[in-house]
Amino acid sequence: MLRTRILLVVSACVLVFALYLLPKAVVDNSSEISESTQGTTVPQSHTSIEPLAQKAINQLRLLVDRGPIDQNNLIFADSLASAYISASRFDSAAMYLDRAASFIGTPERQVQAGDAWYQASTFSMEAETRSSFASKAQELFKKALEKQPSNPDIKVKLALTFMTTSAPMQGVTLLREVLAENPKHEKALLNMGMLSIQSGQFAKAIEWLTRLTESYPENVEGQLLLGASYAGAGDKEKARAQYERTKNMTKDPAVQQQLDQYIKDLK
Repeated sequence: MLRTRILLVVSACVLVFALYLLPKAVVDNSSEISESTQGTTVPQSHTSIEPLAQKAINQLRLLVDRGPIDQNNLIFADSLASAYISASRFDSAAMYLDRAASFIGTPERQVQAGDAWYQASTFSMEAETRSSFASKAQELFKKALEKQPSNPDIKVKLALTFMTTSAPMQGVTLLREVLAENPKHEKALLNMGMLSIQSGQFAKAIEWLTRLTESYPENVEGQLLLGASYAGAGDKEKARAQYERTKNMTKDPAVQQQLDQYIKDLK
């Protein structure tokens, strides 16, 4: 997952304006299909599932879709969600995790389901579907935050759900609240840097990402985005040095190759 995320960040550096909303894969969730059992629907996706994995999913659905999720079939619901996640079908996984969260209702379960819905939103090419999934995640994170109001990680997750809505500044406000209480919060700093790049505020991005990399020097994404910020600001020497530093932090040949191309493009 880290390799995929880094490659996505690398690619997104070329398309700065789409950095935050860049989908990770082509998935059309605009329609639903019914798959056996009692009318339960899971979102349609263009991603294929290996035959053996599909067989396991079908068997688990027979155990889960007989009725409401309760203590008797909770473990099967969790296994089914994990199977969908392994197949990169986050929308389907989110649906079952959401049902499980409705049964248990703990903050941990609500965050787990919210994470799946948010992940599903990043996979969607449809703006309406992306917004719908983000709203589902937002609702779950809000419920979890009501029970753990001082949890900064949940607040950051909630903040990100606003970025695909008509009120992105609410997300920025939440991130700033987290940083006011914890100036070194890793994910809050990273996302403030990403949002600054998205809006073309490269000086601000450098400020946020410098704070991030000074506190968390092993954060490869932060190091990479700092290089992109220098490049966006027109400082080719610092951008080149930053890309070289990032290259030395990863042994993944695909990431290194892409960074080599960025270094070459700076000349």
